[in-house]
Amino acid sequence: MNRVFKTRHFSRWMRKTELTDEALCGAVREMAQGLIDADLGGGCDDDKDEG
Repeated sequence: MNRVFKTRHFSRWMRKTELTDEALCGAVREMAQGLIDADLGGGCDDDKDEG
C-alpha cells in the first residue's frame, strides 16, 4: 500500500470540489500503474526535426 500526501493548499481546494479522497487515491493508483495517457499541451514535439 502506498501513501498519498496532500498539501494544505490542495486539501483546501479539494473541499471546494466534489473530489473525494477515494477518487484521488484511485487516480494516483492508475498513474502508478501507467494507465494515464495525457496531453499536457505546450506544443512540444520531441520527434520533430529542428534543422
